[in-house]
Amino acid sequence: MAGLPTSSFKANTGSAAAEDPKLGLTKQIRSHEVAIAELNALSPSRVYFIYVKTKTKKLYFILLQSIELKST
Repeated sequence: MAGLPTSSFKANTGSAAAEDPKLGLTKQIRSHEVAIAELNALSPSRVYFIYVKTKTKKLYFILLQSIELKST
């Protein structure tokens, strides 16, 4: 979904955080504030859908890792 923070955020602020940890934290806080504002603008059903989708993905990868560990 456009506008929601992605995992690439860490890559974009990694060098800034290495130089100035306070600047990196400030950028991270600002990113979270923007994400919260965007979630507040969505309908409750859409927010729930995003929540369920995210949890399902996490559970899927945990299950996949568990299966891989058992097979090795």
